[in-house]
Amino acid sequence: MSIAYVLLHSPPVGPSTWHPVARRLPGAVGPSFLHLAAAQPPFWPVVAETVATAVGHLSPRRGSHAGGLRRAATATALLL
Repeated sequence: MSIAYVLLHSPPVGPSTWHPVARRLPGAVGPSFLHLAAAQPPFWPVVAETVATAVGHLSPRRGSHAGGLRRAATATALLL
């Protein structure tokens, strides 16, 4: 089993924040949450679907304001 890292960006900064890390970390993906700006609450199902589409298993790392996204994505991954 390979390890996948999901690098969750803070919505104000965008996914490019994690691009340098993702290039150096084998198995890393950094899905974009920019589409959350157009989503309707609750946002966590959109986050969970985005992460589930990106990878099948998680080892979350987060940026400064992505804590809520990480909790939603991790909780959903445990249910998948």
